[in-house]
Amino acid sequence: MSFQVRRTTIDQWRDATQRRTVRLAVGTHRQALNFIRRVGFCYLYRADDPEIPSLWHAVHGVRPGLEGVVATDRARTSLLWELKSTLAAGREAYVGKLILQKPTVVSPEFVAYFFATSGRTGDRDDFIRAHQRGLLSVGARRVMELFRRRSYLTTGRIAELLGRGGHAARFSVEQALTELQSRMYIAKCAEAHSLHASGWAPVHVLFPREVRRSRTIAPEHARSVILERHFQVQYVSTLADIRHTFRWSRQEIYQALGDLHRRGIVASDLSVEGIAGHSYIYLGERTTVE
Repeated sequence: MSFQVRRTTIDQWRDATQRRTVRLAVGTHRQALNFIRRVGFCYLYRADDPEIPSLWHAVHGVRPGLEGVVATDRARTSLLWELKSTLAAGREAYVGKLILQKPTVVSPEFVAYFFATSGRTGDRDDFIRAHQRGLLSVGARRVMELFRRRSYLTTGRIAELLGRGGHAARFSVEQALTELQSRMYIAKCAEAHSLHASGWAPVHVLFPREVRRSRTIAPEHARSVILERHFQVQYVSTLADIRHTFRWSRQEIYQALGDLHRRGIVASDLSVEGIAGHSYIYLGERTTVE
């Protein structure tokens, strides 16, 4: 079976699943939680990369690239600032620089799947083994050593305990924090207007049940689940986009795509208007956000 898809069809699908219209825009805290649960994972802020949904765009009800048409709306801006603070503080979602090292929001259900792809056990000292294998920098290890005795630290306190001051030193701390977020060692648990006052905690402290559950999930299955939700939200994607977004190896991607293809969830015989390369299409029904 051969599929031909117009770009307008893809945009309409994503408008519905990602709440990118004024009529579907997220307007309450509860709607935001439903949105995060339905998409599974999204950027917190504006998404220059259209391959991932964005809470910012869902709150404003607008597609990427059309931000300029959004009128200043204090209520929407206030809601986004509220969500930025409460999602992390209430442990209602994982908040950290995960996908492409950008601020990402992940539903608790998908925390386990993403953690399962990390190749880690989640125990207190697995950062030591990662450093010994060359998978973690010295700076990141030093930060994690601080969390062996503490379950919560602010950015400023981390810099203080490491004995670092000055702009260059603060930048190196931020680099370590970004590295640790991208590997799911730590996540944000307190938001602050001052970057130095942001609060952090180990993921195994914030989401202990999800980390325990991840140990029962094979990485191959986790990637398949993540990719299925990705297609459900995006409708169409390419091998290049998947690799760019999730940073999985080509073999890992083909393995996940093969599983989805065998189960009749995606098809590959596809021609997409305006998209070059090998594209895949989601065969299930569109699921809109409540």
